[in-house]
Amino acid sequence: YYRIDEDQLKWVEKELFRAEESGKPIFVLCHVPLEHKVSHIGQNYRGGYENDKQLEEILALHPNAIYISGDTHYTVDSETQNTVNGAQVTPSYVNDGAVIDDVWKANDESDYYSGRSKQPGDLTQGLIAEVYSDRILIRGRYFITGKWISQGLSEITFKEKCPIEKFEVEKQTAEDGN
Repeated sequence: YYRIDEDQLKWVEKELFRAEESGKPIFVLCHVPLEHKVSHIGQNYRGGYENDKQLEEILALHPNAIYISGDTHYTVDSETQNTVNGAQVTPSYVNDGAVIDDVWKANDESDYYSGRSKQPGDLTQGLIAEVYSDRILIRGRYFITGKWISQGLSEITFKEKCPIEKFEVEKQTAEDGN
């Protein structure tokens, strides 16, 4: 297990209070999930921090926090739960699974968790978060094939609308040299 030292916990707490002033969702990205928060609910997966209860207590003070983790190696299209919606009452939790080769059975023919046949592009699954003023839509996607994963669809709702800035994105082309 990993351990988050006291200085890191104090830093996280300070930064969460600072970020909370904006009224916007606060994304907290960590490698491992906290115990019994997402995909592994009801299973033996304990979480990856010896002291995850301390981090959970800090997050509990910030209902706008969205804790995003990987580590479990569950595929996005499995039947496991990948999102816990705190609805701005408690923090929300999202697990992206960190899908890599070791999720496949030794025979390399089916998904370790769902038993379905392995397809090209399966190891490129991930989540895309669409942020709106009243919710965050979490969508699963196969990145190589460009297909959406229906089992990866979930939502985090807000009890109050959040100020969301819209960013302009320029499309880069080969002619631009990028």
